Amino acid sequence: MKILLVCFPRTGSTSIIDYYKHANPRIKTFSEPFNPNGREGYFTYKHVIQYENVVVKHIYEQIPPDLGLSHFDLYNKFYEDFDKIVFLDRRDIKQQLESLSHSLTTKMWHTQYVYDEVKHNIFVDRELKHMLFWKEQFHTLIKQKNAKVFYYEDIYSTKENMLEFLKEIDSNYNELYYNKFLHNSKKYRVNINSII
Repeated sequence: MKILLVCFPRTGSTSIIDYYKHANPRIKTFSEPFNPNGREGYFTYKHVIQYENVVVKHIYEQIPPDLGLSHFDLYNKFYEDFDKIVFLDRRDIKQQLESLSHSLTTKMWHTQYVYDEVKHNIFVDRELKHMLFWKEQFHTLIKQKNAKVFYYEDIYSTKENMLEFLKEIDSNYNELYYNKFLHNSKKYRVNINSII
């Protein structure tokens, strides 16, 4: 089965794909294969789609290097080639942008941190319009395809919600890897009151 997880940055998607990779070792996974700065490398669509059983975490606005398609045509191709497409977003755009700003500034993408509001407010204000533009396209696509969207705030709020999401992406459940990657204590942003 070919599954595509379409998401935005800072939606918990890296933790999900890391969990999936460990809990389902026989399934090929890719994390942002069409990102020139991706942590696993930069891949062509042809390379990614060749696998019979594959789960791909894909950031919505990224385009495969070997496909010169508009977003509209790209997603039509995705729907032809993937057996299942799952959408993941975040409702709180401000916190999403704050997290993105922190990561871009510090180059620390997957570690816990305390947010510094003064340091990042300009970025958040500047990038809000950009993020709203992409989210509008994202949700238009979801509506056109009559698809369901999952939200970071929901799936990370309870174990039951996360298990429902894992079922949606056809993942095995593994308690050890759940605790390592998806447990609420693994959220990156830490409240300042909790650090002593």
